Amino acid sequence: MLCMLTHRRLKVGTLERFRDAWEPDRALLPEEMRGDRAYVVRSLDDENEVITFHLTNLTRDDLMRLREALTKDLGQREQAMAEFVEWTGVSGIFEVVEEVKI
Repeated sequence: MLCMLTHRRLKVGTLERFRDAWEPDRALLPEEMRGDRAYVVRSLDDENEVITFHLTNLTRDDLMRLREALTKDLGQREQAMAEFVEWTGVSGIFEVVEEVKI
C-alpha cells in the first residue's frame, strides 16, 4: 500500500476553495485508483494547517506505469491549488510498511 501525503498551510479562509481545487476529477482517475480513500485533515490548533493524504493499493510498478496520467492531473490540480497555499512542507509518496491496530 502507498500513501501520497502533503502538509500545507493555507491562506486564511480558503479551505473550501482549496478543497474544491484539491479533489481529483474521478473521470480522469485510472481504474486502479477508483474506490481508494483520500483525506483532508486540519490541525486542531490552526485551522489553516492541513494535511491531505491518499491511500492506495497501487504498487510502485503500477504507479510508474500510471505516472504520465497521474502527473498531468496532479500538475493541473497543483496549479489550481497554488493560489490558496502559503507554504508546503512534507510532500511525497510513502510506502505503508505496517498497519497497527490500536
